[in-house]
Amino acid sequence: MSPIAAQTNHHYFFLLLGCFCIVIGGNIFIPGYANGFSIDPQVNLYELWSNEAAMEIWRDRWTDPVFHKRIILLGLQKGLREQISLPFQGSFNLINLISLIGIVYFIIKIGRKFYHNTNNESYSATILFLLALPMVFAFGGYVSSYDDWLQYWIILVSFYFFYCQEIFWCALFLLFGTLIRETTFMYGIVFLMLPSNYSFSKRLLYFGAIMIIFGLIWVQHGNNAVSWDFLIDNRMNAWKANLASNRRIVESFVCIIWILAWPVALMLKSKLPDKEKRPFVLLILFNLILVFTTALIHETRLLFFSIILIYPMISVRINYNDLRLRVFSWSSILILIMLIGISALVFKPSVGRSAIIYQYYFALNIWMYWLLLPFSKINHRSLVKK
Repeated sequence: MSPIAAQTNHHYFFLLLGCFCIVIGGNIFIPGYANGFSIDPQVNLYELWSNEAAMEIWRDRWTDPVFHKRIILLGLQKGLREQISLPFQGSFNLINLISLIGIVYFIIKIGRKFYHNTNNESYSATILFLLALPMVFAFGGYVSSYDDWLQYWIILVSFYFFYCQEIFWCALFLLFGTLIRETTFMYGIVFLMLPSNYSFSKRLLYFGAIMIIFGLIWVQHGNNAVSWDFLIDNRMNAWKANLASNRRIVESFVCIIWILAWPVALMLKSKLPDKEKRPFVLLILFNLILVFTTALIHETRLLFFSIILIYPMISVRINYNDLRLRVFSWSSILILIMLIGISALVFKPSVGRSAIIYQYYFALNIWMYWLLLPFSKINHRSLVKK
């Protein structure tokens, strides 16, 4: 490696490390699950280890008929509390920190091993992943992540094994992910449709086994009648909240564009064969319909979930002279002003006093995606032979 290339690698690595710290900092200082929803801007760092609110949050979720069925993270917290007296807040933050490290590692590893990205290209794609709203403000009240990072990590591990043609381990981690959050089952679309050396019938057999085992565990765990009533009475009417007013309609539309526009644009403009694109496009569409009808779209983690596997495919190769010209062009300045105007006048996040943070982060985030679009692409995947 030449000295210039090594220096560039170091620059990207430290930028990645800085973004990792931004994610940690954003989730520490925004009131949320990471700090027991502390509203004090001078957060007592001890609250990141132990606070009464974390115990109440865990207890509420453990007794909730739906959340109680997501047995992995809640069970880990309970086990760590009972075995080594680890506070609920401490175990929550520790598990999520490990999950975040795992996410970063596998985005880079998958990108380099199967999509032929250089270190710099993989670091850049991971930086963009970390700077997404559902990561920087994951545990705040607007996004409301709890066990999502653990789910993202396990999905990446599962499809790392899929790309390695290790179908048993892929299926095992897919089952594990479904026990973390039941929505993981939707990645069965990719599992069944993405080109592989394994036959469709064999994959269908594995996926069927996953769903049977999950179904048996799900039925045995918790009050099924209450869970079903909750799903019918609350989830199936969530679409009304997304369309409750002009403000909520605009908010829903903005959140969809914010999370999905950039990766979908890259997917559509890529030269991937249709058989590689189709599973991801179907997953995104199916998830979008499900989120719109059964959940609050402003909880953007639910949209972000469907594009996790796209980030390792992305290659960002920046020409700094071209980027400098693009940043300081009149079109760039006008777009930034327009985005700030939309944020201030039209986009009204339903989150209370911290809404201004999300408004202006939206403007900067979308502007960043627009700036980097000409330098970004999706690479072809190499099919590993058994």
